[in-house]
Parts: sequence; C-alpha cells; structure tokens
Amino acid sequence: MEAKNDPKEKPGIPLPSDDDFLEPYYRKQKYSSAYWKRVFMVVTTIAAILYFKFLVIDETIKPDELIKAVRISGLTSQWAVKEDATTAEDKQVVLVPEITFRLQNESKKKLKYIYFLSVFRYVDTGKAFGEGTQMTMKSGLKSGQESPPINIRCGGGYRASSVDAFLLNRNEWKNLFVDLYVSSKNSGLVQIKQHHISQKIAGREIDISLK
Repeated sequence: MEAKNDPKEKPGIPLPSDDDFLEPYYRKQKYSSAYWKRVFMVVTTIAAILYFKFLVIDETIKPDELIKAVRISGLTSQWAVKEDATTAEDKQVVLVPEITFRLQNESKKKLKYIYFLSVFRYVDTGKAFGEGTQMTMKSGLKSGQESPPINIRCGGGYRASSVDAFLLNRNEWKNLFVDLYVSSKNSGLVQIKQHHISQKIAGREIDISLK
C-alpha cells in the first residue's frame, strides 16, 4: 500500500526549521518604522543641540559687553506729526517726540537683532510720557560698522488744531528727556543713553532750549 502524501508538504522541498522560519520576521523588526522613528528623533535632538550651541550660546552677549560694544552717535530729537492721527473729518494733528541716531559696533563680534526701547519722560517729575521701540540689524552689524540712521517715534503725543497752534503755545510745553535702552540676543535691556528732547517741530526752524 502506498503512503499518502501530507497536503502540507511539498515533495522535494524540506520544511524550514523553527529558526529559519522566524528569521525573516526578525529582519523586518530590525528596520521597522519604529526603528527609523527613533533614529530620526536622535538626529533631530543632536541637530537642535548643535544649533543652540553655535547660534544661541556662542552669540549671546553679556550686558556689560553690550554697553562696551555699542556707541550712539549723531543723536537728534524733534517733534513730528503722527501721520495716522490726521484725518479729513478731524482737522486736528498729533505731535509726537522722536529721536534719530546711528549705531556703531565697537566690538569684535557681529551684532544681530538689536532691539531699542526709548522711554520719553517729563523732566520735572521723571514720569513716563510715552515710549517707542525699534528692532534693527536683523542681518547683523559687523565689527567697526556703522548703521544707517535709526528713527524711534513715541507712540503718544499732544493734540491741537494745527501745527501753528503748537507754535503759539510752545512756551507751555513741558520739557521731556528720553532714556534709551538696547538689547541684543539674550543680553537683556541695558541703558546706553539719556538725552533731552528738543521742542523743534519737524519742518519748522523754531526751537526752544531746555531751561
């Protein structure tokens, strides 16, 4: 009597052993999506650490270093008409104080993302009249380089019917001065200049000196 072949068995091809049968599954697990996800996370973490070191830590400047690194030159002040405060319906104008200056980089480092804060104050009380801000040098200011003129305008001012009305009452203006602060990267704000605000109106030659 002839023995019947097992339908699970193919003639001439031996069944694989347990180890041979599981080996392909081990290979797939070794390079699974979870494996590549872990590799990606490791590479991303290393890249973030290197970025933080070379572009943040290495470029951070201390407050005392920043004071020595920047020099303000050609600082002038005046009052100017705030353009967005004048309308056809409301025939009044708003005058705001502003300052203009240049920045010189006297350090050996390249300065980037330089932030200015100007606080305008009353001379007699020291209380704040208003403030203005400006972010400059996003592309950087090289060592020894001087910036183009930087203008910072106060957010608030005086309202009157016209510029001529200001001139008629200029003797009643309260004198102001400005505290100028600067920061770069993570240095924090440091004060670098204090300057009185002229009562000159832009486009007019009349000025009043501080008493």
